[in-house]
Amino acid sequence: MNTVRLLEEREDAALSSRFNVTIVYETAQDGIRAKHLSDQLAVVVGGDQELTVNLHVWNFQVLTLPEVREIAAGTAATADVVILSLSGTEAFPAHVEDWMILWSCIEDFKDPAIYALYPDSLHQQAPIRANLLRMGRNRGLNFL
Repeated sequence: MNTVRLLEEREDAALSSRFNVTIVYETAQDGIRAKHLSDQLAVVVGGDQELTVNLHVWNFQVLTLPEVREIAAGTAATADVVILSLSGTEAFPAHVEDWMILWSCIEDFKDPAIYALYPDSLHQQAPIRANLLRMGRNRGLNFL
């Protein structure tokens, strides 16, 4: 699902007034950047309608725990938007890739709009971006 389709679906139906967002972030600064995007999207998607934003926020480190990773996968599978916010300073963690595989395989997967946020420095984001795109293609996920 992309942002345009997300907006069209919100216009088509006086859909629920709930806007489900899952954020997975690497550092505190990445989490703040993702929260700002979430706030902006809620305003755009909500239009004149008052939205209740259901926000689920997960740090990379907590996803090392299998039980938490499974819960986070469930929130992502039912989200309208998933925001993955990276610092780009380290290799993409295997446990975060495992989380992506988990939520894209859940039966009632909602096909959310997926945003990958990086720092401004282009040289840091290139390897991780390529990895995300590869994983996305393999799982049928489209990153914006």
